[in-house]
Amino acid sequence: HKRKIILINPAFQLRVLFFFGGISIVTILSFYAAIEYFFYKFNLLGSELGLPPAHIFFQFINDQQNLMRVIFFSISAIILTFLIASGLILSHRVAGPLYRLNKYLNEIADGQPLKPVTFRKKDFFQELATATNRALGRLK
Repeated sequence: HKRKIILINPAFQLRVLFFFGGISIVTILSFYAAIEYFFYKFNLLGSELGLPPAHIFFQFINDQQNLMRVIFFSISAIILTFLIASGLILSHRVAGPLYRLNKYLNEIADGQPLKPVTFRKKDFFQELATATNRALGRLK
């Protein structure tokens, strides 16, 4: 059994993960601000209507706001996890073939016999393997 490497090219992959995480956090915070503003406006409306602070309206708004926060942060955690995992998968499909091609070219430079380079089925840049194999075939 081959051991699965989580980060093939850590410098590249961590940048991709931070990018996905950063976009997720900015989006989540934007929606959170919108939700808080929504409930702020309801509280303001109650105050403008002259309702006393202990009125059932304010308790209802507070209960709904707390429920919304729990739901929002639960869903946000799921979305953040999903986007980070997606970023890891995407970065693997980019970093994997480049890592394999680099390793292959170094093997050739070290005197290993020429053989066709292959990438995993779902990797990006399949055309690099084809072009490399064509170029090396021409050099033979």
